[in-house]
Amino acid sequence: MSIVAQDVERPRVADSRRRLRVLGKRFLRRPMAVGGLLVVLAFVVVAIFAPLLAPFGVGHTDFNAVLAKPSSKHLLGTDDLGRDELSRLIWGTRASMQVGVLATLLAMVVAVPIGMLAGYYRGWVDHVIARLTDVLLAFPFLILAVGLAAILGPSLLNVTLALGIGSIPGFIRIARGETLALREADYVPAAVLNGANDATIIFRHILPNMTNTLIVQATVTIPGAILGEAILSFLNLGPQPPAVSWGTMLQEAEPYLTQAQRLAVYPGVAIILAVLAFNVLGDGLRDVLDPRTTR
Repeated sequence: MSIVAQDVERPRVADSRRRLRVLGKRFLRRPMAVGGLLVVLAFVVVAIFAPLLAPFGVGHTDFNAVLAKPSSKHLLGTDDLGRDELSRLIWGTRASMQVGVLATLLAMVVAVPIGMLAGYYRGWVDHVIARLTDVLLAFPFLILAVGLAAILGPSLLNVTLALGIGSIPGFIRIARGETLALREADYVPAAVLNGANDATIIFRHILPNMTNTLIVQATVTIPGAILGEAILSFLNLGPQPPAVSWGTMLQEAEPYLTQAQRLAVYPGVAIILAVLAFNVLGDGLRDVLDPRTTR
């Protein structure tokens, strides 16, 4: 790297570090957002280290302890097949987090380039993509996901695909709107004058400047996917035994609501906490990353 390039790069690195420090201070001033982040990180750690944290395997059964109440051996009790509820809850965290994160990533990878192309080139490309997006948005998210899952068949992978595809229209609209606004910014004509081509402008100038919006939208989409997985699994369209998720735990607990309500309470509380934590975190990030925020 030349001396001139190094002199240009150093101020950029310093500005980036300074901006991160400012954003970090803004975030720490929001206790609810910090709490949401801690809860999300806790779920992520449980999902990653599920094999180490779970007292028993996902399919382990103890027929001598069917529907047993909480005890020293089974801290949260057992289900109708003698399976440890704490272990299933921990393993279910991995499945539910996997669906939420991977479905959101799938939607972003597919939708963001399409939305950027529509917003940047406009014309007939924009009209076609916008109308197709409007058609897909006319279907409620869960209705579309249920239809796709029913066509693909019940499995964790198919649920992830169904929820990811169902989230694509929303990300296309957001990416398109951001691109329409950013392409009018002063740095775009300046980049054109410097000889930048369309790909450079889109991926090196426009995309980085919409990252904040995409991050916030992702934190809102992930809990929607987690809730969607629970609904699909409750309809028996989710992962099949011996695989487990919070949704399948709810589905399996339904016949025992009068005998052992705790079987539905545990996964229900986990879903509520995860959805609430991601939404609170998303609200905090939206406030922190908003350029109009001064504190």
